[in-house]
Amino acid sequence: MGTTSDEMVSVEQTSSSSFNPLCFECGQQHWTRENHLYNYQNEVDDDLVCHICLQPLLQPLDTPCGHTFCCKCLKNFLQEKDFCPLDR
Repeated sequence: MGTTSDEMVSVEQTSSSSFNPLCFECGQQHWTRENHLYNYQNEVDDDLVCHICLQPLLQPLDTPCGHTFCCKCLKNFLQEKDFCPLDR
């Protein structure tokens, strides 16, 4: 008894659709378009959290007014608006 080509295609599609690549930035397994999700036992200091994505800071970037955000989050925000996300 062999495996039919239809069964092999089905297995390949199932495997590839459930596979999430390892993120280069955070080391977690998720698609790059998804937020970086972390599970901490203790509460994370508010100064270490990006107030756009609400996740720990990745490649922190400071604004002239002193607020800190993830570099990608701030750049994406500033493409749409021209002010600090916290100083609206």
